[in-house]
Amino acid sequence: MRPTPSTSSTRFARSPGSWTASAASAAAPICRGSTRCSPVTSPREWPAGARSARERAGSLPDSTRPGGRSMKSVPPLTPVSGEGASMSSVRLVRLVPLLALIALPAPAAAQIRASELATVSQTVDGTVIKLEYSRPRLRGRDTIFGGEVKWQEVWTPGANWATTFEVNKDITLDGHPVPKGKYSMWMTVKQSDEWELLLDPRARRFHMNRPDTVEGQIRFPIRVQRAAPVEVLTWSFPAVKATGAMLTMQWSDVRVDLAVAVPSSYDLTMPEERIRPYLGTWSFEWTEPQTWDSAGTRTLTFSERNGSLIGTYSPELWPGAAEFIMLPIADRWFIPAWLAKGDVYDVDKDIVFEFTTDANGVTGYEVRETSDKVFAKGQKQN
Repeated sequence: MRPTPSTSSTRFARSPGSWTASAASAAAPICRGSTRCSPVTSPREWPAGARSARERAGSLPDSTRPGGRSMKSVPPLTPVSGEGASMSSVRLVRLVPLLALIALPAPAAAQIRASELATVSQTVDGTVIKLEYSRPRLRGRDTIFGGEVKWQEVWTPGANWATTFEVNKDITLDGHPVPKGKYSMWMTVKQSDEWELLLDPRARRFHMNRPDTVEGQIRFPIRVQRAAPVEVLTWSFPAVKATGAMLTMQWSDVRVDLAVAVPSSYDLTMPEERIRPYLGTWSFEWTEPQTWDSAGTRTLTFSERNGSLIGTYSPELWPGAAEFIMLPIADRWFIPAWLAKGDVYDVDKDIVFEFTTDANGVTGYEVRETSDKVFAKGQKQN
């Protein structure tokens, strides 16, 4: 567990193992009592219809049946005797077989398939990549590619209905642009290690109904690796980062890796004239002592790199918490995008750097948490 400030629930940064990329508000409102609020923590008015589940539950009537009846109003059952009891017994005997038939499960509700249906999806910075496919098994077959699936055959990497590939935003797949939408997915199987991938805009196709050439298709070569045998065809996302993911197919002795790159929801760069006032060395101090931090004094240096404003702690706050990109959300207000090996792994909207100015320019900063409490501050040294 990484350390946190001892005097509040502030989360100053996240570790590379758990990250999000949430958007922050660009507004800079004023809270009650003329207290400045951070853009990501200011009060907001929810629409009248956006009531909590508890409020909705509290306003529900006892029953939705006509007349306002509910189970509470049903009188208790009483024993029936005499002739009425006899007739009731006869009716019950006739009714039991009918109830048994009604209770039988529908045949379509549970089916065993040789290739069971599966879905896999991954969200990366708001982009959702989703595949739906059936999963064929080896079932003792020794040769799949070059045997069951012939060389030069156009094959869907699944079974039954064609595997579908769907994205809610434009992406690049293995370096090739793919517009948002839903596609059926096909591969031309070759004896060499270079196959061809085809995305067809006609998503609903049976696996034997191989696509002809139509407008909107996306074709490009892909590399195939030989690997340890896998019994059941599997699509997965074995690697995920802030800018994309690795999409992998494995079956039999074949493995295909497809690099997915997604658009960033943040602009990591700024014009040089906006970066210049912040460059240099700054002090850094907690407003209240932190028992976990034994560093004593610390500096924060801002520099420019590839059009981004980079903050660097010295010494680092803790292992892995040294560098971040300052993302502007309002005039002189920033949130940190933490870096690991040069890549963004977490955009932290829970803290805000607010810089102060005087006649000489930018002179100091305060770091605020979600409650708008200041928990760190610093002054420009050079």
